[in-house]
Amino acid sequence: MGLLSLLQIYLPFAQTQECLLVLVGIGLCVGTLAGFFGVGGGWILTPALHLFGFPMNVAIGTGLAAMCAQSIVAVVRHYRMGNVEWRLAAVLIVSTLPGLGLGTWGVAELTRLHLVDQTVRGAYILLIGGLGLFMLLDSIRARASSTADKNPTARSCWAARLLSAKLPPRLRLARLSSEPVSLWPISAVGFVKGLIAGGLGAGGGFFQVPALIYALGLPPGVAVGTSLLDIGVSTGAGSFAYALHGSLDPIGAIWIILGSTIGAQIGVLASRHIPAARFRLLFACMLLLAAGAIGLRQMGFKTIAGPALLGTAACMSLVIVVLACLAARRDAVAR
Repeated sequence: MGLLSLLQIYLPFAQTQECLLVLVGIGLCVGTLAGFFGVGGGWILTPALHLFGFPMNVAIGTGLAAMCAQSIVAVVRHYRMGNVEWRLAAVLIVSTLPGLGLGTWGVAELTRLHLVDQTVRGAYILLIGGLGLFMLLDSIRARASSTADKNPTARSCWAARLLSAKLPPRLRLARLSSEPVSLWPISAVGFVKGLIAGGLGAGGGFFQVPALIYALGLPPGVAVGTSLLDIGVSTGAGSFAYALHGSLDPIGAIWIILGSTIGAQIGVLASRHIPAARFRLLFACMLLLAAGAIGLRQMGFKTIAGPALLGTAACMSLVIVVLACLAARRDAVAR
């Protein structure tokens, strides 16, 4: 108990005491998931901070700051692996900003009306649960198909239709098509992602990565690297906006960043060894488990909701590391 009391730190903007090991541990798990899946991790980080005593608006602002730092670390790694489509990222970043501003304004209004907690948690459950269910059903369908995994980067009919649209303005993006593609579908993805980032305190990657894979047909590795670049910029802008409103705790953010930068390195290295089909299945399971944990809090089970959410992140991080180690060992034996 003496050691634990020494590790307690007071966070002035959050107006709560927290254990440093909890903050670093949250950052480590979120960073691993962010580096591997290309998500900012806010869908875990923001609810986790709120469940451990942060006011929702401060949890959002602090989470955005931590996600900005970990995304930058992960982008550097993905860039070295050739997983960043710069022009696509630029379009996403520009189209993200209007949605980010609208989402930030919405949270400020909900905070003023004392409706922010229930509203944000409910939106998390619907978005994360819906996306997770969609990806799980798609993964099951793909595994049942006789052609599953033979061409994991094959585009869906949605992607083919969107990329064939002739609406100007159009831009040539080598990773998407040999022909110039319309910017409207890409801009729509960026705007919705920005709305999620500003309104929920998430990087929006849990929406953007599936959208880039299913709607635009990007390979998972490129979708992850490109999404992280966009998330790094948008969360940086969002954290600055929340800081102006006094809704960011810099001391808490520093300790979370310490853990997340280490985790991001682990996640990126693990992504080299996991095939596309297994990536989609893991992503779906992660989203559904997180939605269930947040649902516990929404139903009033506050005492078990926080440990359940952190347990989800920790278990998924461990699964990723174990699978990557096994795959790396098989590759080494094959060579």
